[in-house]
Amino acid sequence: DRAYLHLNIGSLLARGGDLANAEPHFREAIRLKPNLVQAYRYLETLIKSRGGVQAGTVRVLQEVLQRDPANANAKKLLDTINASAATTMPEAGGR
Repeated sequence: DRAYLHLNIGSLLARGGDLANAEPHFREAIRLKPNLVQAYRYLETLIKSRGGVQAGTVRVLQEVLQRDPANANAKKLLDTINASAATTMPEAGGR
């Protein structure tokens, strides 16, 4: 299956430190097989390494929901992250 081929190539590249070339393989694996959870996990890890934990996770969850709007797990996790961010933001006008 070509999706797994891309997943494995991306994984090998990422383990070797070649994140720039690993990312397109994870994205292609997702394109070929949108329910391939491991590809999302690898992509999430790669994105986290570039932009921080929350930013990377939010971007991946948004991609999951674009491809699968009925994905209850992704929606729940994104809602949890957004609620957490809202409670940690300082109030407007506060000191």
